[in-house]
Amino acid sequence: MKTCFFLFLLSISAYGQFSRNTVLISGFGSYSTEKNSESDNSTEQFLVGVSSGYFIINKLAVGASINWAGLNQESSYAFEVPLQYTAVNELNESKAWGLGPFARYYLFKGLFVEADYLFGKSKVTNETQSVTFTYPNTIPSSIYSTSAQETKSKLFAIGAGYSLIVTKSRNLGIDIGVFYRYHETSISYSGLSVNLSITGFLFQTKMP
Repeated sequence: MKTCFFLFLLSISAYGQFSRNTVLISGFGSYSTEKNSESDNSTEQFLVGVSSGYFIINKLAVGASINWAGLNQESSYAFEVPLQYTAVNELNESKAWGLGPFARYYLFKGLFVEADYLFGKSKVTNETQSVTFTYPNTIPSSIYSTSAQETKSKLFAIGAGYSLIVTKSRNLGIDIGVFYRYHETSISYSGLSVNLSITGFLFQTKMP
């Protein structure tokens, strides 16, 4: 099985570097594709989102996140019965959005843990096409069908990473982390992702 994965996360957070009253804003996107070398099955996923949070105490930021996600699954197979051969191609497409809370806590220096739990809606479309060859007929018969449904969706993510400050002014850093994501719709899927982020510290709210 061959897998190709890419994820980029861009974060802009407020001045104060993990301190109380700091505002955090982030945007991110991911893409992954998987192909089974032993069959014609393939899976393609993407995720984009925006988060905004606030450090209620030093090192702990809470806020809200909104995500858009997509999943494409394609499979091909064939079966035989006496004097008949049938080839089938199926395509499942899921598109979803979710809104919900997130929290990030810095354990030590730049080491952090983060969790997200989002609720939303998804639309799932299924397309199936089959071609049947029956002996002694020389002209095959084909059947095409499609269906769509809308359902509620949930997205849960939890992970850990490290924020590395790269400028002398301490207003720009790079985050590297690993996250486990579980997306529940009528088609549920999960997996690990490696996150890369760029973080800027811009301003701090004037509160006691």
